[in-house]
This record gives sequence, structure tokens and C-alpha cells, in this order.
Amino acid sequence: MPRSSVLATIIIERLFDITISVLFFFNYNDVYVFPSIFRKVILYFSSTVYYLLIVFYIMPMYKNKVINFLSAIFMPAKIKVFITDFLNKLIYGLEILKKLSVLIKTFVMSAVLWIIEAVFLVVVAYSCNIKLSICAAIFTVIIIGIGIIITAAPGYIGAFEFMGVTALSALSIDKDSAFAYIALYHLLQFAVIFTLAFTCALKVKLSFSDLFKFTKN
Repeated sequence: MPRSSVLATIIIERLFDITISVLFFFNYNDVYVFPSIFRKVILYFSSTVYYLLIVFYIMPMYKNKVINFLSAIFMPAKIKVFITDFLNKLIYGLEILKKLSVLIKTFVMSAVLWIIEAVFLVVVAYSCNIKLSICAAIFTVIIIGIGIIITAAPGYIGAFEFMGVTALSALSIDKDSAFAYIALYHLLQFAVIFTLAFTCALKVKLSFSDLFKFTKN
């Protein structure tokens, strides 16, 4: 798959993630006390996502103008060809934003996945003898989500645990118990993801070396 198309998919997926977390935040803002730093971050991201969605929605409409504008800028020919080709494919991938039915389905599926994530959190909490309601779990998921959006550590290791403990501490859960709980929860996530990924890699006959054979465009 072309990297530019994949990039467009990841951008849209991340924007939906942020959008869902922002909506959950405003829904639970009066129920739980969010730390002031998280309030500021969410408000910043909500405004950023709002403008990005507008930009990405408009870009396909003015595709030729954007490409012509880049073509008029003085730069080495190879770089210009690369940027133009990459942007052309990126805009093609962003055209999915024009399909309202697809956007609605994606939005609903994103919301459902976040709720499933919260349910998983409740189940793991139960196994650790920690009482956690679904609302408290969603609150925790929001805080963790903000943390992993901001940071880019491999596997979100460290940031995931820190944000999880921060959220659970705000819910009056002991920090030591919270850390053990979140660490177990994160480990189970890795186990599920790696198991599914390994199974699918075998099914499509994808070798480890194939992971490093990228397409050129």
C-alpha cells in the first residue's frame, strides 16, 4: 500500500480518536474533576482538530490549486516531484471525508471501540479487586488517551502507566494498586495485539523481513 495513502488513513483515524475523547470529556466534565492541565490540553486539541478537519475536507476540493501552488515554488526538481506526488496521493486518501455515510460509520465504530476499551478496563479492575464503574473507566480511558496522543514512546510504555495512575489517583485509588492494575492492563493489551498480529501475519504469509519492504510511493 502506498505510504501516502496509509498516512491519510492514520491521520483520519487519529483525528477521530481525538474527536471521540473530546466528546467524552465534555460529557464527563461535570461528573469528574479533570486536572487543569488536561482541560487545557483537550481544549487545545479540540480546536486544532476542528481546524484540521476543515483543512482536510477542503483540500480535495482545491487539489489542482494546491498542486499548482507547490509547482510554482522554487525547489530542486526531484524534491518538487516527490512532494507533489506524495501530496497528490495524500489528498486522494483524504477524499474519504466527502463520504458522509462512511464518516458516520467510522465515528460510531470509534465510539464503540472506546466503550469496549472501558469495559475491558472494568474487567481487569475486577480481577485486581478494584471497584471501577464504567463511567470511571471511560474517564480513565480519556486521560490515558490524552497522554498517548501527546507522547510518542514505543508502545506508549511509561506514558500509558503514568496517565493511568494519574486518572486512578483522581478516583481515590491507591497509587501502588493503580500502577499494578494499569501495568497488567497494558500487558494484556500487548498480548492481544501481538497474538492477533502474529496470527494474521501467518494467515497472509507475511514474513518478518517483509515488514521492512516498503513501497516507494
